[in-house]
Amino acid sequence: MRFRPVHYVPLTRFEHVLSDLQREILEVLAKTGETPLSEVLEALDEVPRRTVQDNLQTLRSLDLVEPEGRGRGARWRLTDG
Repeated sequence: MRFRPVHYVPLTRFEHVLSDLQREILEVLAKTGETPLSEVLEALDEVPRRTVQDNLQTLRSLDLVEPEGRGRGARWRLTDG
């Protein structure tokens, strides 16, 4: 049996130090599930689009999030790993 938390659980052991913004992005995705960039931006309130996109790419390179789809229809979600 595998335990899966119901709510987002912040990482306690990780090789990369995450910024406050990156942690916020992970919390937003944990609460909303698969989410388009526009909704992530709304939840973060006044963070520049490019900054959020760059941080999503960093989180993607760390295998913490992944896009589903491409272009304007893409939605971001936490990885299963």
